[in-house]
This record gives sequence, C-alpha cells and structure tokens, in this order.
Amino acid sequence: MVSTNIAPTQSYLHFLVGKGIKAVISMEKVLEVISIPVERITAIPNMPIYVLGLLHQRSRVLWLIDLPEFLGLPPINLNIQEYNIAIVEIQQKLAGLVVLEIQEVTRYPAESIEPQEKDFLIPQLQPYSQGNLRKSEKELLPILDVESIVNQLSQ
Repeated sequence: MVSTNIAPTQSYLHFLVGKGIKAVISMEKVLEVISIPVERITAIPNMPIYVLGLLHQRSRVLWLIDLPEFLGLPPINLNIQEYNIAIVEIQQKLAGLVVLEIQEVTRYPAESIEPQEKDFLIPQLQPYSQGNLRKSEKELLPILDVESIVNQLSQ
C-alpha cells in the first residue's frame, strides 16, 4: 500500500492591481478570466466612478468594476482597447473585477499563507486583505478578500 502525504494546496489568480502592485485572489471565487474589447461595455450614468458599466457575458449581465479605482489607487486607463477581467461570484452575485494585467494562476500549499502584516500592505488594500501569500523568500503578495469587495459594492 502506497501512502501519499500530499499537502493540500489552493489556487490563486495573480494580477496587477496598480502599476507595480501585485495582488492575488483565491480561484474558489473566480468563474472565468477574460479580456474583452472596451466597446462591449455598456456605460451606465450616475454610478460611482469605479463602476465602468455592464457586460453581457454568457447569458449573464454583470457589473464591471475598476478594481484599482475602487481600492483608491490610480484608475484603469480608459483609452485602452481591452479590459482584463476576473469574473467572480459571491452568494449568487456576479461582478467583473477589471485589473491592469492578469498574470498567472498558481497553486500554493496552506503554509504559504501568512497573517496580514499592516506594515507590508499598501494602505488602500488593507481593508480588503485577508492575509498574505508567500510566493518566494523575497515576495509577499496581499490576498484580496473578494467577498468583502463584492459585498461593499452591493451596499
């Protein structure tokens, strides 16, 4: 009988939320990752500045959120041709989180997750962080709490 002691791992989506600012979210909440032409977005008047508009995708309509703008960072450049979007679902609520760049999906063991370090985080990310991911000896990435972000959008 062969014993396999494989440590449980979890997948994380890596992206740039600002110029030079990397972050991750758990893939448990991500339905898909897409790049779409800006023309597919339907702008909606009288919305908060971080709401880019609505997107009809796979028979679903979802809000597109400029995640950097929402977090208090410089907004996504509106003069680009495509948006990079992580479509997330929280308690049957869909949202498209628009980021500067989608980088990769990687699996990490549970011991790579560390508690939130207030000194490490960029202050704007702190209210929406649920800890840090130790990618390497020198690289520590904030794990954004997608549920908190989507719930804040619903208020």
